[in-house]
Amino acid sequence: MSRFAKITASIVLPASIYTGYVLNLRSVQPKETKFDIGSTEDRIMDGLSTGDVILFRRKWYNYHIPAAFTIASYRYKYNNIVYDHAGIIIEDTHGTPYLLENTFSGIKLRPYDSRMIYSKAQEIILLPLLPRVDLSNGQRIKAFKLANEYLHENNNKQYHEGKGLMNTIISKDQRCPSTQVIIDMITKLHDQMISSSSSNDMNKIMKCDEFVTSKTIINNKFSFGNPVVLFQNQ
Repeated sequence: MSRFAKITASIVLPASIYTGYVLNLRSVQPKETKFDIGSTEDRIMDGLSTGDVILFRRKWYNYHIPAAFTIASYRYKYNNIVYDHAGIIIEDTHGTPYLLENTFSGIKLRPYDSRMIYSKAQEIILLPLLPRVDLSNGQRIKAFKLANEYLHENNNKQYHEGKGLMNTIISKDQRCPSTQVIIDMITKLHDQMISSSSSNDMNKIMKCDEFVTSKTIINNKFSFGNPVVLFQNQ
């Protein structure tokens, strides 16, 4: 066997084994895609409101090679971070929570329960937006419409998490892409549903972890409550 063939085999074989592992992991489908009625998860879901933030601590080796490399590189550069991904809760017209997030395949808006069940994250926490706001049906319709408009607008720009994370790795002044989605949406929701003139204190937030330590976010009115652990697998 030539030297080139040996080098190629030493790269291709481990990559093939790793790809097989990830394919096998992700081929396992959960038996249910909704929470059991009355379960702890179901009760937490019932208490979610538009504007709540969900943070994820992911295992890079549970993803295919391009995404795994990007997540691992991001965590290596910012080795003190805990959470590397985030999403924001948006209720539909019936009060059912959806998660708006930036993924490796673009902006997604998916039902909260199935998103949590399918997640391969190591840890997931909830940051409730305070004070709690009981939206009217009309406000829910408007918020859900804003989320869908944001989704379509940014997907047309080819705005996805992989590209955003690589930009963050290259430049410390670049905001984490999933953090950007949350800031964009909370600003839109506040400006169009509460006040047309806002001073956004979230502009200083660059990474997901900073949502945990940030207290005041908009007009000294809204803040995040104490973290609630939704899932943890050590």
